[in-house]
Amino acid sequence: MKWFGWVLVGFVIGAAASWGYMYTQLQPALQRAAQAEASRDESAKAVKALQDQLKEAQKTGSARQKELQDTRQLVEKLQSASKAAEQAMKETKDRLAGAVSGKQAAEKALSELKGQLAQAVSAREAAERALAEAKKTPTQ
Repeated sequence: MKWFGWVLVGFVIGAAASWGYMYTQLQPALQRAAQAEASRDESAKAVKALQDQLKEAQKTGSARQKELQDTRQLVEKLQSASKAAEQAMKETKDRLAGAVSGKQAAEKALSELKGQLAQAVSAREAAERALAEAKKTPTQ
């Protein structure tokens, strides 16, 4: 009977450990998503500011033609960086969705194990009562 109890304790510990593992896997994904969003926002602000500078440079005329070309190149670089940040954010969100579904599966498994544990404990108690009853009944 002790062996059965230890097996049940092992199942509960395993389920709790898997839930803890999934929780720790979600934290870095959430942080990466937040960082990617912040990076995208900063890139968008920088692109807007550079586009405004580009418009201003166009007004001043041909004297600033070289500066205009440099600004255009910088805007293109920032736009590609923004696209890369958006792609990274999308990938991070996809990974986060996978981690969340894994967490939900782990929680469901934990719930099922708790139910099985409750059934096993009830069965053990019933078996102990039957054993005690059998010991009380004299054998003929």
